[in-house]
Amino acid sequence: MSDMFLRPPVSVRSSEGILPQPSRRHRASASRLFGAVTRLENPDATVFLRGELDLSTVAILQGCVEQLPANVGVLVLDFARLEFIDCAGLSTVLACAGKQANHGGSLGIRSPQRAVQRVLELTGLARLVNVTDLYSNGLSSRPVPSRPVPSRPV
Repeated sequence: MSDMFLRPPVSVRSSEGILPQPSRRHRASASRLFGAVTRLENPDATVFLRGELDLSTVAILQGCVEQLPANVGVLVLDFARLEFIDCAGLSTVLACAGKQANHGGSLGIRSPQRAVQRVLELTGLARLVNVTDLYSNGLSSRPVPSRPVPSRPV
């Protein structure tokens, strides 16, 4: 049987959260693809994400959220450096929103990149959680770069 169908590998703790052990078929470590750093400011918390949030890296985000106190008021996921999110990542974000709602808190997403913002809009997740387009420091709006629209020959 191919190792592709085996259960996910056992997780280990690291300074960035919980990292899956690299499998035999995928030698690149998940820590190079994704990282999460948590900042707790009672009663709120911010999780800064970088890289790709997908099936191989959602355990890191789950580990960060599980380590937070149960009474976190507003949990902010900072997507400023998140380049990609797939359905496993979206499911994890939705689970975080549900966990926050269960104890009276809320979830917000800050500074998503254009591609990630588009995925949030297409899936409807942007309507369920508060999405703000602010820099990570929350002080000023992100400038929208102007790109010329290519003209098509008629």
